Amino acid sequence: MTEVDLVLRLPVKCVTDDVYNRLRLAEKAILHAKSVFKFGAGNQKEALLASNMNSYYRMRILRSKYYWYLEDSLRPLASSNSPALVAAKADIVAGGNCGEYARVAFDYLYVHANGERIGVASRKGLDHAFVLIGYLWDYPHSDIAISDPWPISAKKCVWKYHFAYTSNDLDIEISSTALGGNEDVKEKIKEGLYLSEEGKLLAQSSDSDYVTKAKVAKGVKDRWIWNHHYAALYHYDYQYCRDEFNVETEGIVMTPLQPSQFLQFSPGPSLESSSNLLRWLEDGVMQDREQRWRVRLPVVVLFEDPNYQLAIERAYVGMVVGEPDSQAIHLALDDSGMSDQLLGLIQSLCMPGATGCAVWLEGFWGELFEIDNDSTEGENEKAEWPFAVLRMIRRVERTDVACAYGLI
Repeated sequence: MTEVDLVLRLPVKCVTDDVYNRLRLAEKAILHAKSVFKFGAGNQKEALLASNMNSYYRMRILRSKYYWYLEDSLRPLASSNSPALVAAKADIVAGGNCGEYARVAFDYLYVHANGERIGVASRKGLDHAFVLIGYLWDYPHSDIAISDPWPISAKKCVWKYHFAYTSNDLDIEISSTALGGNEDVKEKIKEGLYLSEEGKLLAQSSDSDYVTKAKVAKGVKDRWIWNHHYAALYHYDYQYCRDEFNVETEGIVMTPLQPSQFLQFSPGPSLESSSNLLRWLEDGVMQDREQRWRVRLPVVVLFEDPNYQLAIERAYVGMVVGEPDSQAIHLALDDSGMSDQLLGLIQSLCMPGATGCAVWLEGFWGELFEIDNDSTEGENEKAEWPFAVLRMIRRVERTDVACAYGLI
């Protein structure tokens, strides 16, 4: 089905005036986000091929603390308005995945959606972020609009017909929320936000056609690169009309993004011996497997400045927040294979002012793939083992077994 066919054949769905206005706001936020991310997403196959991986590099720049400088006077403002900080960086580097797309849409609605409740949301078990317009717990699900700019051919829809829909409100996690119609915080942050020369250089990087195709094929196989066209599972032409003319019709069904496949993990070595754990991790990578080996590790993530929690300073394998011992395995976390930023997910778990959190992370032991242009990223006086994070599972609990887990 072509875009022209989709426009011509959509069945009409009548909605109330309030819902229609929310859908219009959703559409405007989508168009705004698309104009910001003009190179496409860093994990969409189409954009990666078209830009020769440049959209990936731009996304990685946005997520890395090593390429940005923020004036100290603006740190409190940025800390209390994290979507605006993300939107400010996106304006400068034009890179991101669905997490950044959602926050740019949220930031637009934060200013323009007068009186509407908005929130950056995700569904448990699905690594995808989008924006809700309307009170999730007060309105019928057919009255809540969704602004989800990340899909290639993103269109407005109501929550009931979004591909990530669930009827259980408890399955929805909201990381940022506000009433729309506020002062533009993003522009204030941009006044003191600077991209380094190294970041500007990397933003111009691209790969050859051959290397691009190889990397994209690998990312598709490893299930972090997508070819996702539509936000709505059921497509309609939404129109405002009186209730008595609202006849239920069947929408056009598109293929949704498939939820993460069920993966079974088995316990590995305990954390008592770092040398045994490292040997197990390295041996697992070397084994010949049909798909790349995944592991789950308990990781302590410490913030650079606990007062603001704007960046991750360091991370190491462990169960309890504190100073690591001399045998701790220090990690260089790479979240570029995640749809949403790891930093934002960690922030949502940690209490304000906390030095860090201990969380279960799932991913590949090693680099997502090598990046020759990125040699300065993650430089540290301590040796750090690369860990390509694909998913944050949950907070570490006291009752958890202190061991690693490997994919069966």
